[in-house]
Amino acid sequence: MDGSALELKPCSHPLLVTAHETVQNILEHVGKKAAVQRCSLFHIIESRWIVVEHQWPQGNDGQWFIFPTYLSHVRKDTAFVVTHDVLSNSSTDLEFFKVNGIASLLLVPIRNPKAPSIVIGFLSFTSNVPREWTPGDMVLLEMARDLVSATLCHPDIFINLDHEIAHLSATEVEARLSDEQHATVDRIVVLFEKMRRQSKIKDLWVSLGMSAFKYKLARFIISNQTIAMALPAFPFKSRNTNSNVIGTLPDMGEALALANLNSFALQVSEVYPPGCKILVVSDGRVFNDLYPVSDVAVSVYTRYIHSLGQGQLQFIGLDQMFSSSTENQFKRDAIVQLYGGNVESVNRKLKEDAHFHQVYIAFKMHLRKDIGELRRSAAEKAKIMMMRNESYSELKPFGTWTPVDFLAPIPPAYPNWSIETTNPLPYRPFKYGSDYFVTTGIRRLDWDDWIELDNQWIRYQNIKLARLFGERASRLCMTVPEACDAALETMESVSEYLVCRYPSLFQFKYSATQKQIQIKATGEVYRIHSDDPLKYAALLIQDDLALVIEGVDGQHYLMAGAIPLPGFWRLEDKFNMSLTEIHTTGNVSQFREKLQEGMERFFQKMTSVKAFVRYNYSIQTDGELTWSSSIGSEETFGRGRKDARSNPCIENIHFRSERQALRRLPRSGAILFTVRTYFLPIIDISQELSVP
Repeated sequence: MDGSALELKPCSHPLLVTAHETVQNILEHVGKKAAVQRCSLFHIIESRWIVVEHQWPQGNDGQWFIFPTYLSHVRKDTAFVVTHDVLSNSSTDLEFFKVNGIASLLLVPIRNPKAPSIVIGFLSFTSNVPREWTPGDMVLLEMARDLVSATLCHPDIFINLDHEIAHLSATEVEARLSDEQHATVDRIVVLFEKMRRQSKIKDLWVSLGMSAFKYKLARFIISNQTIAMALPAFPFKSRNTNSNVIGTLPDMGEALALANLNSFALQVSEVYPPGCKILVVSDGRVFNDLYPVSDVAVSVYTRYIHSLGQGQLQFIGLDQMFSSSTENQFKRDAIVQLYGGNVESVNRKLKEDAHFHQVYIAFKMHLRKDIGELRRSAAEKAKIMMMRNESYSELKPFGTWTPVDFLAPIPPAYPNWSIETTNPLPYRPFKYGSDYFVTTGIRRLDWDDWIELDNQWIRYQNIKLARLFGERASRLCMTVPEACDAALETMESVSEYLVCRYPSLFQFKYSATQKQIQIKATGEVYRIHSDDPLKYAALLIQDDLALVIEGVDGQHYLMAGAIPLPGFWRLEDKFNMSLTEIHTTGNVSQFREKLQEGMERFFQKMTSVKAFVRYNYSIQTDGELTWSSSIGSEETFGRGRKDARSNPCIENIHFRSERQALRRLPRSGAILFTVRTYFLPIIDISQELSVP
């Protein structure tokens, strides 16, 4: 296909919809005569288009990859029509048009607000012969509506421990237990030991399992909450009727197992009044296509299992996380897109994580023994299972976070650091030459290098003091109530790091009631627990600070910030916006085409154990670090970069670069951005040895 010569025709047909109209507009046409030969749904897999529905006109066998050139238009949420006259003569797509008598294709992107990184859409083949919509067409349209409104994760099955309790270590939990609560934990452990099946090989219950189980029980008990347990089980019956099973339905084995689980939960309730519930998590729909077991067989088996369940048991599977009519393959693909990795990440983890490798071997051996899968095929399928298994395990309601027991490594003191002689590091986040690619540019960050200070620290702090205690202070530092804990966690984390990394500049001081951090060079003392912890954290370092928190719609919102050195944007304009809206309203180059999908997936999957860094740069036509006056007043800000003063003298042109470090805070789950701005005259850069 000749993408350079491509011209997309607008959606002008009276029965076609435009980008801003919803699926409801499509549904209005059901039952009317329309020039539609076939309609279907598509979604994007690995930057290609794949059609979901499998009933095809002549010439295709169920999965049709089409029009990669148009991908950018879909990601812009633009509806459009493709006609045969815009396809090149050599195009296989043109041949498909001719064979099936297709006059045009309508493509309408649909973005689920609760899963914005998944792009699906409505697809119709049009012809010149009107006909009635078929029942199959109407089913597909209903499916489109359900996909748009689909809610990932059933909200009633999750129990969130109190944040303080959930963050306690095993030692701290032990210290909080009363004698009576200790006895309750022990009684429940005895009940569990009576029920559990002992492994004949390497049973680690006594050496490892029991202490971990007691710790998890104790966290519920000291918070007086219902104990929630989860059991991955009951996927489907094996296809191996020769040696494993005699049929496809649950038998007495499943019935007894479910009865025992319910009995155990009832016994726990007798010794612990808040009670116990057991969530049976089925992964049948996650893996059945790989065995293969039909979707119908999984549905029948699952319904039978649910009918055998009793009062203390709850059931969930992939079906409960999507609308009932959502296509099953879409469900499997969706969880991987939201939470999964790829084959490369699986291969890397197989080398690094012994437990991960052990689970992979178990999957592979089961495929070989249960259905006689060949060695190579079993290995490939086992890797797909690992991808899906990891994704399925990560599912959670949007906007929730379970605190994790993680402390960032203590950094060593910066070697020979001096507030007078340590120069700023010369970051140059660009390459000389004509080849330039737009990417997020995110890479791993060594914990030791999280925050960088240099001999410009005094200058930056004086500017920040004037700004954060000046007339614009309330607009430069803002925090919503929901982000207060994250702001405090930021101050705690920054202070702990600075005292270890820069001991010649910072030290802790303690009074009878509070912990403080002192700046040795100035004598200033700030309380760790203050009424505005983000502001004081920003005063300790040369970076600006921003906190991004996931909302219930799955998007991440700017909910707190201390931004005294913005340069080209104002916190008051972007506050409480989603990152997507911040980038689109800021006209970030190629954001939807190149950056959005990767950014959203990155934040969804980001954990607390790794930190990251990225760099950007821009050219500024004045020498003001805090606000570029060449684009207008900070008070009114009616102009933008395109309105900057033309033909500035070379002495006024400056290079502005940001070093953005990202980490997820373990207690609050907020993503903390530390943004260090480097600012120097372009003349100075032109004298560097690396400049050609």
